[in-house]
Amino acid sequence: MRRCLSLLLVLIFIGCLMPIVSAHSPSISNIYPAADAINVHFDSQPNRVHLRANITDADGNLQYILFETNKTGAWLKIADANITGNWTTSTYVPLSNLNYSKTYWWRIKAKDSTGNWTNTTAWKFTTVAGSGGGSNGTGGVPSGSITIVPSQPKSGKMVIFLISRNNATGYVICSETDNVYPVVFSQGLGSVELGQDYGKAQIFILNYGSKNFTIKHMYEGEISIDSPYSADIGKQIQVSVMAQGMYVPANLYLTSPSNQKSSRQSGATGPLLISFDEAGNWSMRAEAFGSNVSKSIIVNPDPIEITVTDDNVIGQETTITVNNKYASVEIKQAEMTWTYQADTSGEVFFTPPFSGRYTITATAQNQMGTKTFDVKSNTVISIMDDKGAQVSTITEGELLLIQVQDAAGKNIPSSTLEIYGDSKLLKTLQLSGGSGIWQVTPQAKTYSFSFQPDSPLMLPAQIDVIGVPLDHTLLYVTVGVAAFVIIVIVIMLNRAGYINISKLKGLSGGVKDDLL
Repeated sequence: MRRCLSLLLVLIFIGCLMPIVSAHSPSISNIYPAADAINVHFDSQPNRVHLRANITDADGNLQYILFETNKTGAWLKIADANITGNWTTSTYVPLSNLNYSKTYWWRIKAKDSTGNWTNTTAWKFTTVAGSGGGSNGTGGVPSGSITIVPSQPKSGKMVIFLISRNNATGYVICSETDNVYPVVFSQGLGSVELGQDYGKAQIFILNYGSKNFTIKHMYEGEISIDSPYSADIGKQIQVSVMAQGMYVPANLYLTSPSNQKSSRQSGATGPLLISFDEAGNWSMRAEAFGSNVSKSIIVNPDPIEITVTDDNVIGQETTITVNNKYASVEIKQAEMTWTYQADTSGEVFFTPPFSGRYTITATAQNQMGTKTFDVKSNTVISIMDDKGAQVSTITEGELLLIQVQDAAGKNIPSSTLEIYGDSKLLKTLQLSGGSGIWQVTPQAKTYSFSFQPDSPLMLPAQIDVIGVPLDHTLLYVTVGVAAFVIIVIVIMLNRAGYINISKLKGLSGGVKDDLL
């Protein structure tokens, strides 16, 4: 019994001594930087190293990886990821903000979907000797001064570097492309002919220092969009992105009036052919070489034909016809707006309430048309006597008040009235404030008052009034009665002895005795 118990304890002890990492745990290999590596160069970005490794699992169920570093004194996460499949050296994890000539520790942890972990021992590497101070501001050996000429280099051009050491070697690395240009210094001067690279770059000079700078593309700030300022809907136009008179490749972004967005890629061989499917104001924006430029283009809709009846007058129905029965019709006059929908015949019936110019705008999907028309006002001539009553007949010598008014009953401020008697022009009367006074002369059988407006928005007017001759009957009666009264008075005075009629007998013809 004691032997069995001892054997059981030995088996338990052996089981505890078995490796934590099972045969099916993740496997980690081909690490970079290698363990205990020295003079590790920074990658395309200054003060940064790309950590790489192959991480696989025999069962193909790799699930999670974790990169850690203790550069701050405690183990902290650099990056982690949930994955399926394997992790290869083609994918890197950046370790940033490093200094020159300094040692850093890092490690990797990996787990598969069954919970098996692989925890590596910590590796260390030492960064390359050089400068991390000066222009980079990362501490370390102070950097020698580096002057770049021109201060803003351009792609495709030469750039010169001036240093305070006679002879040195170094290189320029372009961040966007990782392209490297060797530089050899003689008597403190080095130069390099840049290619088409542009963007962030850094020059490294061995055992001297480094400096960050930016390469400006030769076309930066000089691109433009070459296109018409307007186009017809559905019709192709040529659009080019140009720089220094050359076609250049660019991303061209289009935004429609309804904020629909699309993009095209222009080329270096010629213009794009573009058509627009929506009427209105489009915006185009081209981006290339770190620059962008915008341009607007008006896309004209297909026209809608509009016809309007002639001789339109206030209060009389006007017929508007459009060649699209689905069109919406808007009519504007001054601050007033009326909106209609064309009927199945493409017609709209409108009664204008005011005189003046009206504007019609007909719209349908990607179609539009405009037209103007004038509405005239009828005019009315009023003739009144000196008591303000309308006259139906007039007589020579009467004093008349004459007014000319529009359809709204308002006096027409400045107007001229012609007065005819029996078709003969008697007077041209200038109306002030729409009114004038005329004393009838001479006598006529028919008087005609004719108004010819100065404004094209007024219609002419004419009114005829019958002329009545002055009635002399009352005058004759008055004279006869006066004569009779005088004769009676004379006879009475004669009989009373106040006068002697007999003395009148000597007058021509005398006076008959029987009258006395």
